[in-house]
Amino acid sequence: MAHGYKLLRLPDHPMANSDGYYAEHRLIVEKHLGRVLSRGEVVHHKNHIRSDNHLGNLSLLSSNKEHRGVHHNDLLEIMTEYWTPERREEQSLRVITLRRKKFWSSRKK
Repeated sequence: MAHGYKLLRLPDHPMANSDGYYAEHRLIVEKHLGRVLSRGEVVHHKNHIRSDNHLGNLSLLSSNKEHRGVHHNDLLEIMTEYWTPERREEQSLRVITLRRKKFWSSRKK
């Protein structure tokens, strides 16, 4: 396991890491599609449990940008469904403050 992902020892896989390991969730999608995934393709765990690698929980995304969008949409859904309006406002102000700090700290250099 690495960062919650199940790894398999597959030294002959073309995308295995330098130690010969490859992520199980990527292999499952590859077998389903009948091809090797490119480095840019991302396999997303729909329920956000990295060790839950059944095919119904996995979706193939074309890029990290698309993957970030999925997580952004998931967060918006949580915010609207579970957070009170006060909590949403509090979090929005927190994000704005953090972005301002990051902007101004990058200007001081």
